[in-house]
Amino acid sequence: MVLLEYTVHPARNAWQSLKATKERFQRSQKPNFDYHAEIMAFSKRLNETFTLDLLKTAFVNSSYLVQEMNRRLELGLDKETAALNLQDNQELYQRGSEFTAMYLRERLQQQFPNLSDVGMTALFDYLTGQEIMCYVAQNLALEDLTLSSECPLSPETLQRTFYAVIGALLQSSGPERTGLFIRVGLSQQYMPYVQDIANVH
Repeated sequence: MVLLEYTVHPARNAWQSLKATKERFQRSQKPNFDYHAEIMAFSKRLNETFTLDLLKTAFVNSSYLVQEMNRRLELGLDKETAALNLQDNQELYQRGSEFTAMYLRERLQQQFPNLSDVGMTALFDYLTGQEIMCYVAQNLALEDLTLSSECPLSPETLQRTFYAVIGALLQSSGPERTGLFIRVGLSQQYMPYVQDIANVH
């Protein structure tokens, strides 16, 4: 069982609010939006060092590439000309999700060495669940920079983009800095709730 069965955490109301905002448009879809400047501002706001091309790729979901390709084809461009010189975030998502899983499992095992396997799984599932991941991603304003055909973004896309940003940081700054980012953003922020789960198990 996960923490949601034991206590109420701040992600619930925030995520319900996000789901209720059906008419919300990403800032990246608005006119006069300086995407490059916003990407740089995002990196500075996090106080992290990213390779900008990697960070930009982290926000590109495959549905956006399909949408843009179709739009260009509808304008009469041939397929070769219509192709975008962009890569989606699949590889960064995989790197980010794998590293996050490895890092959190190691950290939780160090912090709760006597916890049962069931309890450890509950802790991990809580911290990596969509509700928490999307709440943190929303606080970081990831949805403003995410390129996707969806509007509003689905929880799956927002979580996927968050993992891709972690993957971009991993490739840009290495595992130590990325681990600190995960620890501050996920593990430490929700430690009171994590402790509740550990006490139950």
